[in-house]
Amino acid sequence: GKNNSQQQRNSSFRYLGFDTETRPKFHQGGDPHPPALIQLATQTTAYLFRMTFQGANPKASEGMTMTKSLQSLLCDPNIIKVGIGIHKDVEDLKQAYGVDCCGDGTSYLDLTPVVNLRWPKIKRAGLRNLTATVLRRKLSKAQ
Repeated sequence: GKNNSQQQRNSSFRYLGFDTETRPKFHQGGDPHPPALIQLATQTTAYLFRMTFQGANPKASEGMTMTKSLQSLLCDPNIIKVGIGIHKDVEDLKQAYGVDCCGDGTSYLDLTPVVNLRWPKIKRAGLRNLTATVLRRKLSKAQ
């Protein structure tokens, strides 16, 4: 079927780096902001998916930025999405786009426990700190 052909196209890679960015809230109460950006990365290329736009309602059809192709990729159990604190990102996406937007969650691998075991002195396991510690390289997010 159609879903099978999408999964076959997706199968050219086995792992994707995964992260989301969410606009911070500066006051208490009310609903949290939905994720504004999804970042997916292969070994050579990073892809940015802008999820929210000024004034758009993520659950309203006119503000719907979760395309069927992106949802298929996020749900594909054959592609392991890897990140730090990744399950919080998945929960935030489900809150904004419905429980089916990321599959059952089993294809998401959180590296936090590995980092805590291997590099216990890292207190903030963000990408910049991990790049400096593990790869001994400086990461500029401006790149």
